[in-house]
Amino acid sequence: MAADSLARPSVDTIGVIGSGVQARHQIACLREVRSFRRVAAWSIDRPGLEQYCEEMRTAYGLDAAACASAEDVCRVADVLITVTPSREPIVRAAWLKPGLHITAVGSDTPGKQELEAACLAKADVFVVDRLSQCARFGELSHALAAGLMREEDVRGQLGEVVAGRKPGRTTDDEITICDLTGVGFQDTAIAALAWAGTRG
Repeated sequence: MAADSLARPSVDTIGVIGSGVQARHQIACLREVRSFRRVAAWSIDRPGLEQYCEEMRTAYGLDAAACASAEDVCRVADVLITVTPSREPIVRAAWLKPGLHITAVGSDTPGKQELEAACLAKADVFVVDRLSQCARFGELSHALAAGLMREEDVRGQLGEVVAGRKPGRTTDDEITICDLTGVGFQDTAIAALAWAGTRG
């Protein structure tokens, strides 16, 4: 949903930071809303990273490459998915390029952080799944603590963007970021819609 609302319509390379179960699900779901041919990935688990890339090639026929660094991934990605349990920033603001969309999934409990706080300040469009929650322990919490953002700087909540109440991406060169901490009622609504689709 985040990528469908905030990524450019045309993308070629998906960057993935992480190589676990979520990294696999994110690619599977992203294929439902965007066509792409390449995956560039990095993880601290090198054997797991190699296995992940092999699975992406076998399962989806993607050109999947294991990169030497997180920076290498960011430099080539049109859409960047971060799915790690990191407690220190991995992605730096200096690496973000015009048109990039980031879906940050890993900061779902206090103390976690995947994006340098300056990334949020650099974004043209910043969206959260739930403002009160992200302000407490999402990527947003670090930008607020650093004085780089105010809650008023958030474009809106993802549900508002999906419903058309708030604008998402409006131009191809905007940098967009979505901070996802996990919201139970949203997950339930999505699961119900997906289940209804399988029975229709």
